[in-house]
Amino acid sequence: MYSLNIKIALMILVVYILIRTSDTLPQVENKVIKRDDDDDDKFYSIEEICKDYRFEYPPPKHAKHQVTRIKNGTSIDCMWSAGMTSRIKNIISCELFTTDGFIKVLWAAGIKLGNDNKAKAVVKFEVPWDWRDKLPSQFLLRSAADTDSGPHCNAYTDKILIYE
Repeated sequence: MYSLNIKIALMILVVYILIRTSDTLPQVENKVIKRDDDDDDKFYSIEEICKDYRFEYPPPKHAKHQVTRIKNGTSIDCMWSAGMTSRIKNIISCELFTTDGFIKVLWAAGIKLGNDNKAKAVVKFEVPWDWRDKLPSQFLLRSAADTDSGPHCNAYTDKILIYE
C-alpha cells in the first residue's frame, strides 16, 4: 500500500511539473503553407529537376546512329550529362534491360557530377550466365541519378547489341 501511495504522489508531481512548465516548452504554430500547384510553375516539375539528364555514351534513347555493339565481358567508359539547371548531384547506377524487363545491375558505385554537369565511369558489360546462349541480343541501359531533394531521375540508352 505504501509503494502505491508513492507512485501516485510521483505521478501527480510529474503532471504538476509538466503543467507548470508548459509555457516554457517550444510551441508549434499552426501555419498553413500554400502548396504550389500552379501548372505554369515548372520549378518543381520532374522535367526541371531532371533537366536534360541523359547518356552521352552509349548513345541516348532516340539518337540517330548505328546500333552500338559491345563484346560481352568488355569494360567501356559510360558517360552522362545533365542540363546546367538540373538538380542532379550523383549518378547512382547503370542497369541492363531487355524489352521484357530488368536483367542485371552492371554498375552501382555512384559518382558525383562534375562542375560541367558531366560524369564518366568504367562499366563492365557482362550478361548473366543464363543469357550467354542467347547472344547476340539487343539490350538497353537505364541509369538512375539522385538529387538533394529526393527525386530519382532516369536516363535510357538506345538499343545495344551485346555479342559473345
